[in-house]
Amino acid sequence: MGRKLSIIQQARETSDYDDFYIASKEEAEMQCQSAEEIIEVVKKYLLQKYKVEI
Repeated sequence: MGRKLSIIQQARETSDYDDFYIASKEEAEMQCQSAEEIIEVVKKYLLQKYKVEI
């Protein structure tokens, strides 16, 4: 998960600060998939650790 978070952060920063950055459809799909996986891991953690249902 750490690697996926790092890649997502790097892509976000690149798109924010590079004047001519354009993400490809494949890059965007990969980022969305990674984000969905990270969200699921966080949900499971919260449910297990704090008995919080999201």
